[in-house]
Amino acid sequence: MIRPALLLPLLLLPCLIVQAGVYRWVDADGRVHFSDRPADATAERLDLHVDAPVSRGADSPVDPTPASDPFPGPYARFEILSPVDAEVLMRGEGRFAVELGLDPALQPGHRLAMVLDGIETVIEAGATRFALDGVSFGPHRLGALIRDEQGVLIARAPTLRFELRRDVPPGEL
Repeated sequence: MIRPALLLPLLLLPCLIVQAGVYRWVDADGRVHFSDRPADATAERLDLHVDAPVSRGADSPVDPTPASDPFPGPYARFEILSPVDAEVLMRGEGRFAVELGLDPALQPGHRLAMVLDGIETVIEAGATRFALDGVSFGPHRLGALIRDEQGVLIARAPTLRFELRRDVPPGEL
């Protein structure tokens, strides 16, 4: 068991490590060095920003799948056909069409879901063409999932990125 007197120093240790700093300098031979102590007056202190790691389960809808690593499950094809990766959509409102490629058709007991910026939404009746409404302007991540009746992940389409921009008529700001 840890004594209370030792607990405070252990809790402060990460703060001390970040406060220590990292220094960078180049020696006479042109080699770059990094250390927690400056070697001389030419050493440059680097400001490092450490983000806390985020742990997510493998079945998490927020878990992005790289475009090169699809998981079609029992389907020969499962992908987002529209919008396409890195597309800029110009719209007057926060609404756009989505089209999925799915072969064969959705199997009984399976349900489709879209994942927009980490938020999963079930698509009614397994439609492969539908519109998403109320989407804010700006950059987004879009993915698609198929789950069984118990909610177990069956298939996942590659996640893509797109940007929704406001279509402004000429002469209007």
